[in-house]
Order: sequence, then structure tokens, then C-alpha cells
Amino acid sequence: MRWHGDRLLLSAHTDAVRFAAGSILYEQDLDGFLASEYPPEVAAAARKVPWLAALSRYELPFSMRLAGRLVLVWGENLAVCAFLERFGFFYSGNRMHLEAATRELRLVLDGLLTLRSRPALSGPLAESLGEVAAAWLSQAGAAGEDVPAFLGRLLAEPAGVCPLPRLPEALRALAASPREPVRECLRVPHYRRALETLERSAERAAPLLERLRAAMGAPGVFR
Repeated sequence: MRWHGDRLLLSAHTDAVRFAAGSILYEQDLDGFLASEYPPEVAAAARKVPWLAALSRYELPFSMRLAGRLVLVWGENLAVCAFLERFGFFYSGNRMHLEAATRELRLVLDGLLTLRSRPALSGPLAESLGEVAAAWLSQAGAAGEDVPAFLGRLLAEPAGVCPLPRLPEALRALAASPREPVRECLRVPHYRRALETLERSAERAAPLLERLRAAMGAPGVFR
């Protein structure tokens, strides 16, 4: 496939895209490739493509970041164009729930970043959620992690593996812990409020993620 006059697509996989521009060979991660090829300023021309018809120029950066994460799981058996078409219809058909989940996950990310700075809180929390969640908690809120990537990461987790539904109960157990290092942290209003906000946001986000995951598995969407 050729585009931009002198660019030739050589291969597209879930981890990288290879293409030639003139006489120079390039390799770029798929997430970055999608974001650079669909910037907001080209939205007017892109609206001619059916799957982008319902997306505004302001939604494109977010939607492309989300697509770049989901393609690693649901796009491995689809050509890039076919995946993007299905993703576009999924996004436009579930916009309300995606926006609601995004609002809550922004608060979840902020809360995890706050707790991660206090091992007395993050350590027991990781232990109560189990081995699978340990890496998830240690990386949440890390540099480079943004909300659409975080949302895509949670949607890509198999049912029963994603720790988010178990997070509120683990937070309540942490708040009731008699351990003095934990009590010392919770005497600070900032950390106590962070724990409460994180619990509420996780409770609201969990059913939204389940609804979105069910929509992604509907006939004609990603399966």
C-alpha cells in the first residue's frame, strides 16, 4: 500500500510497522504509527472514511492510543484496516461508557500513583490483591502511562484476571489494618482521602469495564 506519495507499507504486525519513505526504511511501534498517521489536523479528510465518520478531531488522539493498546490482543488475526474499522464502530457505539470509564480511571491512576509513593500502603495492597496484580500496581501511574493506554490495558485483561473489581475490597481491608505503618500514613488527610477516592472510583469503573468488554466480544465487533 502506498500513501503520502512516496511511502510504501512493507509489513504491519502487533508490535511494529515497517515502511519505506523514499529510499529510507523505517520501523515504528504500531501505537505510535497510528497516532502519527491520524493526527487531529487531518480529521477533515479522514471523515470520508466510514469508521471515522462519528469521531471528532478532538477524539482522534485518545481513540488512536486506545486502539494501539487493544490491537495487541484483539487485532492479531485482523488486517490493520479491518481492525480499525471494527474499533471505530465499537468506539462510536460505546462512547458514553468509554467517557465514563475514562473519568473514573483518571482518578484511579492518580490514586495509585499517590499510594505507590508510600510502601506502607502499596505493599499490603499488592499482597491482598495477589501475585497477578503486583506488577499491575507497581506500573500504574508510571511515566508514559496515560488514561487511554490504561483503559485499553484493563480491557485487554481476561475476565477474572483484572484486579480492578477486587480493588475496593482490598482498599477497605487496608483502611482497617491495625499495622502501625499503615495507621501512620492514614493519619495524613491527603493519603486518607486518596484511599477513599480510589475506592469509589474503582467501584464505579469496574462495571463499566465489564460492559465494554462484553461489547467488544459481541458478534461482528472483535471476535
